[in-house]
Amino acid sequence: MEEIDIVITCMGRLAHLKQSLPLALAQERVNCIVVDYSCPDRSGEWVKEYAPQAQVVRIDGQKYFNLSTARNAGANAGKAPWIFFLDADTLIDPGFIGFVRPSLITENFISLSPYYRNAQFALGDCIVSRGDFEEIGGYDDTYQGWGGEDTDLTVRLEFKGLQHIRISSPLLREIKHNECLRTTHYATKNRTKNALINALYSNIKWGLQRLLSSSTDKHQRLHVHYAKPYGKQALDAQRIHSSFQEKQQLQRFYQKSRQSVEKALISGKEDVFIPLSHARYENLKIRQNLHFHLDTRSEHQQPGTASSLPDFATALETIRKRWPKLGGSSSEEPLFLLAAGFRSGSTLLQRMLMQERCMWGEPYGYSGLIENLSLTFRCLTEDWPKDSFLENHPRFDNAPDRTWIANHYPDPQHLVDATLQYLQTLFATPARGKGYKQWGIKEVVLSADLALFLKWLYPHSRLIFLIRNPYYAFRSYRRLNAHWYTRWPDNPLASPEQFGAHWLNLAQGFLTKAEELGAMVLRYEEIQSPDYDWAAVEQYIGHAVNREALKYRISGNASKALVSDPDSMTQEMYRLSNVVNTFASSIGYWLPTPDELME
Repeated sequence: MEEIDIVITCMGRLAHLKQSLPLALAQERVNCIVVDYSCPDRSGEWVKEYAPQAQVVRIDGQKYFNLSTARNAGANAGKAPWIFFLDADTLIDPGFIGFVRPSLITENFISLSPYYRNAQFALGDCIVSRGDFEEIGGYDDTYQGWGGEDTDLTVRLEFKGLQHIRISSPLLREIKHNECLRTTHYATKNRTKNALINALYSNIKWGLQRLLSSSTDKHQRLHVHYAKPYGKQALDAQRIHSSFQEKQQLQRFYQKSRQSVEKALISGKEDVFIPLSHARYENLKIRQNLHFHLDTRSEHQQPGTASSLPDFATALETIRKRWPKLGGSSSEEPLFLLAAGFRSGSTLLQRMLMQERCMWGEPYGYSGLIENLSLTFRCLTEDWPKDSFLENHPRFDNAPDRTWIANHYPDPQHLVDATLQYLQTLFATPARGKGYKQWGIKEVVLSADLALFLKWLYPHSRLIFLIRNPYYAFRSYRRLNAHWYTRWPDNPLASPEQFGAHWLNLAQGFLTKAEELGAMVLRYEEIQSPDYDWAAVEQYIGHAVNREALKYRISGNASKALVSDPDSMTQEMYRLSNVVNTFASSIGYWLPTPDELME
């Protein structure tokens, strides 16, 4: 019998699961359970095809994700004495289970976090004995949306008398991703607002349990969360305007809410409010915060960061609905050569194209030029900017001294045209100054999503996606002793896992979106051959390539001496394989033997 059941839940996180599940399966004496929670990516089918040793639990017909329900279902499907609840975007390196095994004693439960996080805030990923988990009733699935269920579980385990062990480990890492992914499959998209609502539920729930001197059952907890007007109507309170008078109404709204909750649970106790007075101050603070978050402001107006914006593909759907004709109308035909990561042979192809076309190479890479340009358009939503802000709105027909003009924007098409003019000035103008009629860009960090952005700006552009065997690409990267970034200065490629995750993200996106974008996919292993037929490439890009460039090997500063230790290289390749193997092998890239690696 396996010692630990690793439970991973998935709804819309298949890309992360493809990275985290192989690492989980590689641990010793574990059974992996994947909960396909109505996943739109059909994660359960992928697991059965590519990771059949994992167990799949399906929960169908759900519109919104409920982490508690999903984790409880995964736990119920297992039999191991310990349960490891692992987020789909968390990676556990080889040897991780051996690292935590000494702490697996029945008096403990463990919260986990990466080494760069404060262990005091480790909650989401946790390990608990099956007996303790079942005795406290598992996760409270009354929590809706983001936040609260992990803290609730921790409090109940501590109340049972268990010792809370917090571990931060370099063997546990998080996959970087847009913050918006955390709430994509929740009804409420703003995390702060959702967490505050759940915190108010939690406060009332624990107050009632102290009052009753016993745990609340499922029926009572549902009353707490949904009692009118606390539940659904509380979410609808965001439609209330933000005037002072209405803020006072919202304050009374929550007071009545709380009273209705208490009366629904304990009939005939008129003094029920008094025993809960010790929680009043905390609840007041929560309500004050809720006043701020439950007003008329749209999700895009809530506090956030650039990483929390939707990707360009998602934003483009909104743009096309709101402004169907918006987009680039340039007749230019630039060539965008995008490689799946570093050391993929893109410079070779760039040199072959330079005879007829000025190919700029990774221009101002630290600045993130293309990604930052896309942010401007990823901010556009169904209701921002308001129609009344735009220059053609009727209110601007009036005299400007008699019109509210604080928000007065040029038409969005001017935004597109200005972006194109920026790119033309930066790339096309100097290319023509050098005598070239055509231009292009070679990049190694741009995703298929940003390729879509470029294609939207330049409808007549050409796209070439270049892919190389990730194992040989990493060997080349390591020989170069490089310290490069996918995004400077936050995302360095400092480990085999980081290198593999970058390759996987780009390569999967390229092969998935190539047909949609009209892109040509090339493999480095094929084009480096002197016998490769370039006719199809030349027809696609509209000019000849310089085959003479193949005769000149430009190796950078790579050194075989840097990888003279076969054991070290083999270990790193196994770590890389844990990340990329499932997908890489499906497209014909296999882990080389140690002898092949040292050639």
